[in-house]
Amino acid sequence: MQFSYYISCLILLFYLGIQPDVQSYNTLIKALCDVRKWFDAQSLIREMEYAGIFPDALTYAYLMTGLVKAGKSRAALTLFESAILDPTTVKSTESPVVYTVAMEAAAAIGDIPRVMEILERMEASGIVPTLKTLTLVMQTNIRYGKHAVALEIYRGHFEKYDIKPDGLVISASIRALCGLGQFENAASTLSSYRGADRAMTGRQIMNAYGEILQSTLREERFDLAAEVFNEFLGANYIPSKSTYESILRGLRLVDTSRSGPRTTRPTNDCNEGLSVLSQEVIRDTGKNRHARFQFLLQIIDAVDQRKVPISGLFYSAAVREGTDMGDIYRELSLDMLRVRRGYKEDGDENHDNVELSSLTWQNALTARMSGEITLSSMPVLRVQIGKAEQRAVQLAEKAAVYRRMQKLKKEKEIASSPPSQDESSE
Repeated sequence: MQFSYYISCLILLFYLGIQPDVQSYNTLIKALCDVRKWFDAQSLIREMEYAGIFPDALTYAYLMTGLVKAGKSRAALTLFESAILDPTTVKSTESPVVYTVAMEAAAAIGDIPRVMEILERMEASGIVPTLKTLTLVMQTNIRYGKHAVALEIYRGHFEKYDIKPDGLVISASIRALCGLGQFENAASTLSSYRGADRAMTGRQIMNAYGEILQSTLREERFDLAAEVFNEFLGANYIPSKSTYESILRGLRLVDTSRSGPRTTRPTNDCNEGLSVLSQEVIRDTGKNRHARFQFLLQIIDAVDQRKVPISGLFYSAAVREGTDMGDIYRELSLDMLRVRRGYKEDGDENHDNVELSSLTWQNALTARMSGEITLSSMPVLRVQIGKAEQRAVQLAEKAAVYRRMQKLKKEKEIASSPPSQDESSE
């Protein structure tokens, strides 16, 4: 047998006159798995059999967990099945820990039917699933789009086995409800569990709100999304960067194809930063884009009432979207740029010279539509730009100014061009 660390441990035990038992072997197996010595750990099980010591549930749990972490999930499943079929070891597998690890192995290779089959076999054997077991089953089904199955587990098994859901389970149930389009139920579930019992942590609550906002906005349920966001603010939560990113993902205004969200995909021309990221946005009708832009302004106004700044990423997305839509939306994007920079249209003056009012950005859009608004009376805009957001902001503002210059240049060319022959004859 190849010399290894566990041989030294066994020799030490014999030298001290201590007969190794199953707990000793389990400790060694876990230690070997922790240092990624999988083959030595498997050899140790054979050593146990030679010594007349039968593995117990922890023995298989430690070894199977080590194999899953090593990316050898199929080997872990093979070990599980062979132990169940062997009359001498089947009793050792009758533990929720062993079955849960087997489900982890099946989930790691994307074999969802195998996960559900192991759960059924577990229940048929009279083994009660634990909180960890049911959480794993729910999260695995959600990961592969089987939201109805996850919701069935949540509504049936937890009550059946009298298991109290924790924050992870509640979060998973909210994701399942959102995946099924049951946004009202998802919002009410979150409201009921964020009470005094504090079943969910603050981070879990924030992430759940982000999930609901993103899902409702993808289905263009702007009214419901606004209600959820107002409830979020009413519960004294402050939007984080993750919250803003969830909103922008729901509106399809960020690029998640690369590492981290991006509001731009740079090009080589002066229009850099203006390219629309999603083909779904390109196909949108004017009505949809107007509703999307109006929702962006609604978020800005709601956050401003709390005297809290929006993120640089959110600001750049609003400016870029308005610029790309053109006309009054582009003008409003320029208004936002001027207020943030604090200068008037014809000069680069001090921010004190820009008169800010209690006007909201939604009102400003309406006023722009009727041609009533001037820079002398503009809404407040609070923006906090992090280092990672500076480039996105620069590109969005650069695109807005560039489009404005192009428009003015075109208007000047039209005004200075000579009249046509038809116009001169008249």
